[in-house]
Amino acid sequence: MPMEDNGVPSFKRDKYLFFRSRRNVDLLSLDEEVSEIASLVQDVAECTAQAVEIREAAKDELEKTKATLAEKLRRVKVEDGEKGRREKSETTIASQILLDPLLEEKQIALAEARYDAALWSSLVEAMRTKYGAIKVVAELMALGYTTQSHILAKRREELRKE
Repeated sequence: MPMEDNGVPSFKRDKYLFFRSRRNVDLLSLDEEVSEIASLVQDVAECTAQAVEIREAAKDELEKTKATLAEKLRRVKVEDGEKGRREKSETTIASQILLDPLLEEKQIALAEARYDAALWSSLVEAMRTKYGAIKVVAELMALGYTTQSHILAKRREELRKE
């Protein structure tokens, strides 16, 4: 099941881990952060769009599988004692579809695709938040409210606490 992966999608797993490692703002490398944030947001958004497309395709595949299985089951007649053979009811067909292993496989694929798309979507939001944070820090530095030496002093203080 996808939930066992500790918040890592199966779709483009390595890229996701790389992008996720880049979601924090490194104040000591602000120039680098500013220069790469737009491409990071774009790359993550493209992967998210692909994950969403995979999710939609999995939904369609599940619906096609349900329809195919229902059609197969409609063709099979049931014995009705003295009346002979008759068609299955739609209720019977609907309940029998749920027991098919192929349907279960498609449902699992859809669940995984939904999970992957949700993780990628949350990463897009994280990158947009990072973009906003970089903008604020850059504005504060431009206005003189914070300086590189202040950032270095804060970093040293954090390291001493560890």
